[in-house]
Amino acid sequence: MTDPRRPWAEEIALSEPVARAAIEAAFPDLAPAQLTPLAPGWDHHIWRVNEQYVFRFPRRHMAIPTLEAEAAILPVLANRLPLEVPRLCFHGEPGHGVSTPFVGLSWIAGSTACRFDASEEQRAVWAAPLGRFLRALHDTPVPANAPGDTIHRADFVRRTPMTCARLGELASSTGDARARSALARFEAIDPTGLPPAPPRLVHGDLYPRHVVVDDAGALAGVIDWGDAHEGDASLDLSIAFTLLPVSAHDAFRAAYGGADDVAWERARWKALFYGAGLVPYGRDTNDAAIEAVGWRALETATTAP
Repeated sequence: MTDPRRPWAEEIALSEPVARAAIEAAFPDLAPAQLTPLAPGWDHHIWRVNEQYVFRFPRRHMAIPTLEAEAAILPVLANRLPLEVPRLCFHGEPGHGVSTPFVGLSWIAGSTACRFDASEEQRAVWAAPLGRFLRALHDTPVPANAPGDTIHRADFVRRTPMTCARLGELASSTGDARARSALARFEAIDPTGLPPAPPRLVHGDLYPRHVVVDDAGALAGVIDWGDAHEGDASLDLSIAFTLLPVSAHDAFRAAYGGADDVAWERARWKALFYGAGLVPYGRDTNDAAIEAVGWRALETATTAP
């Protein structure tokens, strides 16, 4: 059973030799497979393979259906969006020591935005491209086989007590004034007063770990589409609070062309939710970059107009 205090905890163990054997058995053309480990996410074991592909294997049971969602949606997005998205190249089945399906995706060169040392001025430059990217995504027709919001990502009434508890624990365990301020700001949001907009095709888990920046500092792509679904666009708009400086929010909203005040408050709610989870996740896994993203989310969502 998943520990509610550590929802990122590994449930399905997988070693690199077993992953390599499964990849080579399923896709002999990739043998001998050269695997480079990448930082695991909440949901997947991840390796870069032969410098060309990224293979992902579930490390939590709830991640298994997200592979199917990603496989359904990625082909629809090909060549439609102004930033690169991965191509689905390989779809492996359980076997050869692996108990779950797994996928191989095209590699997008660069580093994730959470690990790119960008100044505030550089982050501000990303505002308009991100806004245009999300407008194109949210205007994409929803595929007939796209899932809905099956895990209640945008059910803010349901998720508010859990988020309050996390922020309270964070304030207590760290004694950090930023956590106390974020809790006060979060408690001031009435989730019943934030009605959802008509559903759109959304990424569903858009934060700096899933944004790729090239070596020159330009936005290159958006990865990890396992949470993509037909749902609330404000989930994706929260990227403004987790990545951009407050001074760039107007440019982001102008480029997006349609984030009303209710959607903006829903995006703020989601950013505070992210911060409440990412700070303890980063601390527990010794990932300073992710912890920093969490604190940025809490600070920006607390102070931004």
